[in-house]
Amino acid sequence: MNKQISNHEEVLEAIAEALDIPEHLDALARKRYKSLGEWLERPQSGIRQFEPEIYPQGSFALGTVIRLISPT
Repeated sequence: MNKQISNHEEVLEAIAEALDIPEHLDALARKRYKSLGEWLERPQSGIRQFEPEIYPQGSFALGTVIRLISPT
């Protein structure tokens, strides 16, 4: 493989890693989606009859979430 191409790949991989959110934050967000879904489906829920489905959407579903500029 051409050394220049290899260097470009390494740079792109480093950029992707820098933009991606840490695994623990991804897991936390998914856990919260699940928790909310379970709460809405509980017997006492006023909307349980509508069978709500809560799941990651948008960039989470696509696997394209990017890191926040500053932590909240």
